[in-house]
Amino acid sequence: MSDYDVMNCPEHGEYKVLRDAVDKSCPVCKKRKSLQTFLKTLPPAYLEASLDNYITTTSDQKGTLEFCQAFVEKLIERHNNQLPLRIGLVFFGRTGTGKTHLALGILKLLAEEGITVEYITCTDLLKLDGPMNVNPAVEKDRTRLKKVQVLVIDDLVKMNLPSNRELLFNIIDTRYQHLACTILITNVYERNFKQHDERVISRMQERAYFLPFMWEDYRSTAKRLSAKEC
Repeated sequence: MSDYDVMNCPEHGEYKVLRDAVDKSCPVCKKRKSLQTFLKTLPPAYLEASLDNYITTTSDQKGTLEFCQAFVEKLIERHNNQLPLRIGLVFFGRTGTGKTHLALGILKLLAEEGITVEYITCTDLLKLDGPMNVNPAVEKDRTRLKKVQVLVIDDLVKMNLPSNRELLFNIIDTRYQHLACTILITNVYERNFKQHDERVISRMQERAYFLPFMWEDYRSTAKRLSAKEC
């Protein structure tokens, strides 16, 4: 007797699912919903960001893009093999070099595979600071950030004040203990990492890849090119 049930999706046809599975919804529909849910949370400026449209004009940019593509493939492989995602990334260096663009490109590809992802800036993260018993929604949001499979936290420098560090550490430490994937973005150079909470950096150094973004600010370059065309 088979351990699988044959289900039917009106849009995608027949598919097999484990008989004792809790969720028997169509896997294709589930992946599409995961991506759509994620896209609704993004600022309009980043809706089109992807690995495919990341512009590379230097060997360093090309190497970084290729690394991100390989990173996505590795996470999908671990996910499909039902292994903890475990590994992470730290993007650091100059502003305007595409750190957020690449991070969101990674999240979109993972969401397409049904992996739960989330992007949050430290400005929004700070809104979750304070007693959880006062606002149940805060507790719900913090719990979600701890449990999502892949989390990007952007603009880490805003968490450098001692009063802000405990919230970030609590989230990072919980994710560290549960072998989740975390991607951090900071404009601080490697030599100045001591500005950040050393407990956070220590946990990331154990499992994450640190990628420097040291090329020219794309925004300023684009502005100069645009001015020449006027």
